[in-house]
Amino acid sequence: MIAPPPRPRIPVTPMDELLLGRIKDHIDSERTLLASYSELADEGPEDVRYLIGLILEDEARHHRLLREMAGTISGEARTISGEARPGSEPSVPYLTPKRDQRERLLEATARFLEAEREDARSLKALERELRPMEKPPSTPCSSS
Repeated sequence: MIAPPPRPRIPVTPMDELLLGRIKDHIDSERTLLASYSELADEGPEDVRYLIGLILEDEARHHRLLREMAGTISGEARTISGEARPGSEPSVPYLTPKRDQRERLLEATARFLEAEREDARSLKALERELRPMEKPPSTPCSSS
């Protein structure tokens, strides 16, 4: 049986090229940093390993999302007609908000951002409250 010819990919625009370049540059620029985190996690005490493990998990998720976004932008999983290629559905859906959803999405986004800003203010206040409780640096005892 002869396979059907592949369908053409969606052309990549100059804006797409710019975004793809920025995503690649970002991933490449963090490669050395992530290697340093891993090295510190391997050598550090348990509490440091735990915290760095959380950071590395978050970075892995962040980079996976960036790769998925790049795949969607480059049209890897779509044909020019917009149909999904079998077995290659993009993980990141195409953004197609409807006009009637725009105001609702903007309002919800503003609410979410304000909640995040309030959290940041609360954490700053907690930091100020805890500052007096920090132990002063220990000083060596002098013997007389």
